[in-house]
Amino acid sequence: MRMFQEYKKLTDELSRHLLAEKRKRQAPGRSQDFISSFSNGDGGSGDDDLGVHLRTILVGGQDTTGGTLGWVLYKLAGMTDFQQQLREEIRLTSPTEQADYNAMPLLNAIINEVLRMYSSLPLADRVAAEDCVLPLSKPITTRTGAKISELPIKKGQCVYVAIAAYHRLASIWGPDAHEFRPLRWLDEKPCKGQALGPYASLILEIQVLVVELLEKYVLSLPPAGDNRLRARLAVTLVAETLHGKRQIPIHIERVT
Repeated sequence: MRMFQEYKKLTDELSRHLLAEKRKRQAPGRSQDFISSFSNGDGGSGDDDLGVHLRTILVGGQDTTGGTLGWVLYKLAGMTDFQQQLREEIRLTSPTEQADYNAMPLLNAIINEVLRMYSSLPLADRVAAEDCVLPLSKPITTRTGAKISELPIKKGQCVYVAIAAYHRLASIWGPDAHEFRPLRWLDEKPCKGQALGPYASLILEIQVLVVELLEKYVLSLPPAGDNRLRARLAVTLVAETLHGKRQIPIHIERVT
């Protein structure tokens, strides 16, 4: 909670600064960019709302990508053979278009496995806009012993979606659901469940960055000390050392 309050304070201060600078440089109503929608007097949101929207954009567009990229690089640093195979895949493919990146099995295997094991948003919540009935993919047994296959949801009720739990269900991913195994994605069907929605283009930035880095550098874990990381929920899922430091220990050398 303290971390979130600090994050809120920082983004509120940043939003006020951005809004003030925007008003100095440009007359209201002459631009259609994000900040201008708040600086325009009529129909625009209030100044305080900018901090809320800014936090949403930072979390959705930056923190999630950065966190996922960090986990990908950390895992690659500890998988020497896989990293070398991926580097060879990069050399043979020389990707330039999105279709090229999507056609690289090893690249997408490591990214997908990180997204599965270290989902940036492990828990999501939604509020029902109206009364509805939620069908269940499989019947569940209540504490009274009754079996139900749907849940009645009242308007205004909050529904929590345990994304991280779904990603580690043995019934979906097999008995090794809790193991980090990128090669599962090279199987014809890595899981027994259904896709949760469209994700087109969401990982392109990560694909490009991983390719650019591995073309030039060899990643490894530092030789000394405990290099293990643990996942911690702080707005999004972040990596920290066992000593509580929010950093990822990686040794980097140029490819020879």
